[in-house]
Amino acid sequence: MKVRVIKASKRAYWYADNIGYIFDVILNRTGTGYCLTQNNDTSKIAGCSGFAHGNAIDVNDAIVAADVDDVYSKTRFDLEEQLMQCWSIINQIDTVTEGVIEYDWTPDQISNALIGIKEVYNLKFEKIFMLQETLIRTGKLK
Repeated sequence: MKVRVIKASKRAYWYADNIGYIFDVILNRTGTGYCLTQNNDTSKIAGCSGFAHGNAIDVNDAIVAADVDDVYSKTRFDLEEQLMQCWSIINQIDTVTEGVIEYDWTPDQISNALIGIKEVYNLKFEKIFMLQETLIRTGKLK
């Protein structure tokens, strides 16, 4: 598979100066990074000992090339739409409040609902941040 580097979580990572480049990779065994391959031959892995050593890319720092066109076709209006969708957290909090007051939810039920909301919104905000970075980098947002 191919991935495009979109950021470097740490300046020490070898790909910090290669933002925007596309590399041939396979996902490592733990799912935390992409291992570089040699000439598209996945049977010959160039090595995968760490992000700072020039042979792996953190999964949070790259997007799969199939997603590249989709991400780069986004505009500031897509960013605004994603931000507006985050207002639904208010309705979800109201639903949890209703569960507590009207249905006598147990502490376990309350905790599960809040953890679920937290995870969903963590992902939503991560996607918004990534889209904002892409729009700034491509000059579509200043």
